[in-house]
Amino acid sequence: MKNSILPLWLSIIIVTNSLAQSISESDRSKVLSHLQESKNKLLNTIGNLSEEQLYYKPSASKWSIAECLEHLALSEKSLSAAIQMTHNEESGRVDQTDIALSDEALIELITDRTNKVKTRAEFEPTESFGSFQSTLAAFREVRESNIHFVENTSSNLRSQYFDFPFGKVDAVQVLLFISAHTQRHVQQMKELISLQSFPG
Repeated sequence: MKNSILPLWLSIIIVTNSLAQSISESDRSKVLSHLQESKNKLLNTIGNLSEEQLYYKPSASKWSIAECLEHLALSEKSLSAAIQMTHNEESGRVDQTDIALSDEALIELITDRTNKVKTRAEFEPTESFGSFQSTLAAFREVRESNIHFVENTSSNLRSQYFDFPFGKVDAVQVLLFISAHTQRHVQQMKELISLQSFPG
């Protein structure tokens, strides 16, 4: 489906709180658990599908499973790059009370597929990786990079802020957004698989 929770968010404003300490172990554990779980759900969903099933589209206006995966790889690469930029930016301070949503509310917002927003052109699938296997490899690479980053960072990701259309989020929430966005499109893939017209 040519709708996504990733709208015009890339006008991100990065603000780092200079009083930051290190990431809490509870935040580290939460993010790692979400990233690993959503990755596993995705891989389990697509693992045994044929090429015909991966590229099946019920209509021209809907995305195939392969296109959903490409969209996920493209958007995660872009969001990951934004998080990495925060290590070199110190442009002011934002109070944590300015954060728009709790972690739980953000995850619920992103995974709720009744809320549909058209994605940016650069996140539209265009076979940019060349093949499904290359797309899958790109997704695995960026997800493992994010997991490695969270495992090893000493930055306080709660002190790094981004402006999204629905309000300010911190870097922990951006990583939870990435994971929830994966879960959102896993739901979309499962909806496709459940169709009577889905290839057997």
